[in-house]
Amino acid sequence: MCIGKDWHQFHPALCDFIRFWNSLGEEEVVIATPSEYFKHLPKKKLKVIKGDIDPVSWAAIYGVGGDMIRYKIISAVNALLSSEKICSIASLYGRKYPSKRFKKAWYLVCISWHHDMSHGYVSYPDYKKWTRMLDSLRKWALNQAELSIRYFASKVDTSWSKGSPIVVFNTLPWRRIGEVSVKIVAPERSTVRVYNSKGESVPTQVEVQKRLGWGKKVVKVQFLADVPSLGYSTYDLRIEKELEGDSTTSDKVLENKYFKLEFENGCISSIYDKLAQRNVLDISEYLGNDIVVQNVKFRPPNGLAIDEVISEFKGSSYQVDGEETVQGELVSTYESRGVFENISVLRKVLVHNYKPIIEFRTTIEDNAYDHRIRAIFPFSFKGKVFRNIPFGVIEFEAEKEPYLGWERSYGNLPGVFWASNWVDYSSDSYGVTLANRGRIGYQVEANKLSIILLATRNPAVLSRFAYLHLIGTGKFSFNYVLVPHIGSWKDSKPYKFIEEWLNPLVAVMVDKHGGTLPPEKSFMGISGEGGVLLSSIYRSDSRTYIRMYEIEGEEKHVELIMDRSPRKIVEANMLGEALKETSSTITLKPYEIKTLALEF
Repeated sequence: MCIGKDWHQFHPALCDFIRFWNSLGEEEVVIATPSEYFKHLPKKKLKVIKGDIDPVSWAAIYGVGGDMIRYKIISAVNALLSSEKICSIASLYGRKYPSKRFKKAWYLVCISWHHDMSHGYVSYPDYKKWTRMLDSLRKWALNQAELSIRYFASKVDTSWSKGSPIVVFNTLPWRRIGEVSVKIVAPERSTVRVYNSKGESVPTQVEVQKRLGWGKKVVKVQFLADVPSLGYSTYDLRIEKELEGDSTTSDKVLENKYFKLEFENGCISSIYDKLAQRNVLDISEYLGNDIVVQNVKFRPPNGLAIDEVISEFKGSSYQVDGEETVQGELVSTYESRGVFENISVLRKVLVHNYKPIIEFRTTIEDNAYDHRIRAIFPFSFKGKVFRNIPFGVIEFEAEKEPYLGWERSYGNLPGVFWASNWVDYSSDSYGVTLANRGRIGYQVEANKLSIILLATRNPAVLSRFAYLHLIGTGKFSFNYVLVPHIGSWKDSKPYKFIEEWLNPLVAVMVDKHGGTLPPEKSFMGISGEGGVLLSSIYRSDSRTYIRMYEIEGEEKHVELIMDRSPRKIVEANMLGEALKETSSTITLKPYEIKTLALEF
């Protein structure tokens, strides 16, 4: 039995258990440090058991305080991964790679991502200290990414621009079309258009964010960019005469070529999928994106379990205070505001006109104790649940999970589980993928899939853990998306839309100048049949490491395409240690993680 670190003291009560066990005459148990444990392992032939170890974990604490520590950890990790990709590629073209700073950043992330911290069970001073540190890491990573893009941009020929050049970078290994935005100060009586390097106007949407006076305004310019894999495209932003802008109406309908959405009391009363020609929701019990609030009784002395679900109410039972619809060229938005049972809710629903996704931005302010709040989606079809886990996907069968004991709240929260980035609910013919930015708690009950948003607790049940962030009251914002799709998740690959949503295009405004690089360029990519995702690109010593993995549970054959040919490609283990020489043509077994070390 392995207990803690080599210098970690085990709990004294463990001795009583071991004495009792050994008195039974079964196989002897001894306490071992990790060093002793692993020295003993080679002497034994161990049974290998496959499966999902714990898809539920602590069922009651998803959403506590908006899961802010976990959210900030995941946000820092995603920023570091994106920054490493951009900085690694820039280093191949002459920019210095900040290796020591990346190593220190990952060290700080790793020591913050432990059991107590990820669940928030630390003192309030520690909470403030670590969240500030994680925010700082994220900002540093984003700044390094921008500096690397500016390094590329300094070599790009932008002399053709008639306005202000914008360089847009894509951190994913496939070509993509997506929205990207910049903020500028423009004359009051003007609008903005964006053009590609061929001089063609691209879809553009302008939002006035602030009027400065003196004939000036701050505007957010959103435009549609087409960017190659792990590369950039250049665009031209031009200030032009004012044209008719987006239209604001009181209609309760959002519609594009993919979907038609209808609204009632701030919730979705209908999602019609035009491509599949079907209604997505069953609204007999709940509406779509309904805010469901449960009055619960948390168990003292630490609030880790729920002893009782006392009652439940839902937002769709209450009238909203205001609502409006804005029709835009790129994105159309429905917004509602309301207060029910002293809980303030602001909901924005966005349909993206060039991508089949529905995005949600929900802000909740709740200052009452002992609430558990979810956003629920009731589907009109029966399906299976597939949850995204690190480097893979696995089916989740709630009916086979024993919702017993303290961790699982004694069966009071059936169907609760966690997922890394997304969950898919689908049959062989149709499905919906649901993803939540930086939060991991979900719940499934028959055909109803929920995202767990917020949980608040009475300080009396927390005893020594009665800190502000663990009580959980206050104002919190959440961002999640719905991706309806035809066929199974393997057939339609909705995870690619989720990857694009989680890894947005990066835009940097630059100066006009000559250069040796063309307006568009791909530095690297992964070609093949799909099902292979890029985890990371980083530099260590003189090598560039690329880590990829197979996500669909099937053998895949892909090719690594590079602008510069490496003189040597070596397959490495997870520590970066060389295993064997290989080529750019790669075979990945089901769910295999493969790391390549490139020498240039």
